[in-house]
Amino acid sequence: MPTITFVDRPCGTGKTTALIDELTQWDASRDRPVIVVTPRLSEVKRIINGAPSANIAQPDDGEAGATKLEDIETLLDAGRNIACTHALYVKLRRLAQRGKLSGYRMVIDECPTPIELAPTISKADFKNVIEAKGLATVDETSGLVTPTDFWTERAAMGGKKSFAKQYALAATGRLFVTEERDLLMMAIPVEMLMAPASLVILTYLSEGSLIAAYLDRLEVPYGVRKWAGEADWIRKQRALISVETFDLPHVPVKRNQKRVDHAPMRLSFSGQTKKATEATVKKLGTRLKKMQFEGPLKGVRKEDVMVTSAADLWFADGTAQGGRKRCGPLSYNTGLKGSWSYDEAEARWHVTNGWTWVSNLTRGVNDHVNCSHAVYLFDQHPNPILCKFLDKKPHVWGRRFALTEFVQWLYRSRVRLGQPVTVYVPSERMRTIILDWLNSPDNGEFSDDFEPIE
Repeated sequence: MPTITFVDRPCGTGKTTALIDELTQWDASRDRPVIVVTPRLSEVKRIINGAPSANIAQPDDGEAGATKLEDIETLLDAGRNIACTHALYVKLRRLAQRGKLSGYRMVIDECPTPIELAPTISKADFKNVIEAKGLATVDETSGLVTPTDFWTERAAMGGKKSFAKQYALAATGRLFVTEERDLLMMAIPVEMLMAPASLVILTYLSEGSLIAAYLDRLEVPYGVRKWAGEADWIRKQRALISVETFDLPHVPVKRNQKRVDHAPMRLSFSGQTKKATEATVKKLGTRLKKMQFEGPLKGVRKEDVMVTSAADLWFADGTAQGGRKRCGPLSYNTGLKGSWSYDEAEARWHVTNGWTWVSNLTRGVNDHVNCSHAVYLFDQHPNPILCKFLDKKPHVWGRRFALTEFVQWLYRSRVRLGQPVTVYVPSERMRTIILDWLNSPDNGEFSDDFEPIE
């Protein structure tokens, strides 16, 4: 079993820089080869350029139609040091199963999401078709769904009951179910975590991360090394982070079969996308517009305001490359979407004459350090189905999860450079969690008995 360690150190305090410094000391005569996994191609290039003496290779599409997966296998066979993105890392399961990673030390910069909901089918279909008709077997301990040859044949034929999307996940070892037969998708199969000789994950507030909860669920042991300077760092953040709010529009709710129009809209994902009415979203957009043109953000350059919300509220055509051209219902009523363009060379988006929308799942990038103000339109809650699978209490562990997600997001702004930032957090629950963290002198509200390191 590999040694798995979280290096838990605040955002912007030099985790990646320390890694690069370590790689410059790499010696083939004494050190294992290393695979470094980062969120973005720009970070891959930063690591390669920062440690030229380590001779780190970046997998690429090769000649004669060779794919990145084929290229990385060639590099592994040669014992080369490698840097790749999270997106490529999660595709390496078959190489891991064949022992190709066993001689490597692996370092993952920022936690990738290991688990999320899979494309759904009814529980009846799973029980009565997939299980009862022998399309797959289920490991009752782990929940892993393993397809049979029968499902492989049916998926190849297609049709309504072939469940092709679910089969594709099962065939790569990424489909799991809960005891109640809710479907889950593993972005990181367990083999990936267990394959290397050692695994180090660089992050902050790991106790609220899904990957730590996933390891807990699998009963895989790991260590957490806290940074000894964290308490002093948090005290400095109090002077840098101003937490403000504004009133949310109200939505009609039913209580005792009566309509009551006095409850503020909820900022959970479902509260934004399913429970908020068109009129409510319009009112929220109008309030954001007034903040920029008449209120506290008047005079602040639009591009220096970082905002997050449900993606479909801000962009009608999605956030993938080729999207971000059409306003979603929220940005339409703000006039703050701006014009977006995608830079192929930098693999990043740029906005002109609009707020900088940043996904609430963004990790480990420095693209938005110009942002001096932020608007956080989320009340973060872990999905209850995931919590049940992970054996975590949503209302207890959910506070840790919410703080981890918020901090990772906010530290894309200039606060990671030690410069002040003002963040507007209209969710009362999120404000309480954030202020508890900032005002706890030893971070005791969210920490466990981890051994500090210098």
